[in-house]
Amino acid sequence: MKKRPWEYVVWLFVVLTAIAMTFWWFNDALFIPTSESLWTAYNQLLGGNNPGLASDLEFITVLLGSIIATGSITWLVLKILALW
Repeated sequence: MKKRPWEYVVWLFVVLTAIAMTFWWFNDALFIPTSESLWTAYNQLLGGNNPGLASDLEFITVLLGSIIATGSITWLVLKILALW
């Protein structure tokens, strides 16, 4: 199936918006308590011996969550507009 040119723009939008949401997560004071809770959970899961890995896992979790949220909202909007 051949992709239409605007579909590449949609995927680019999803990726860039997910990166922006991840940046927002790590730089807004609103998310500090949730970020610390997530990092602490990963650090405890790893036995408290590897805080760097806990930070990496937090980053991956937030990035994947952003991609899923952005992709889902974009898909829903495109379905409503009957473009997909």
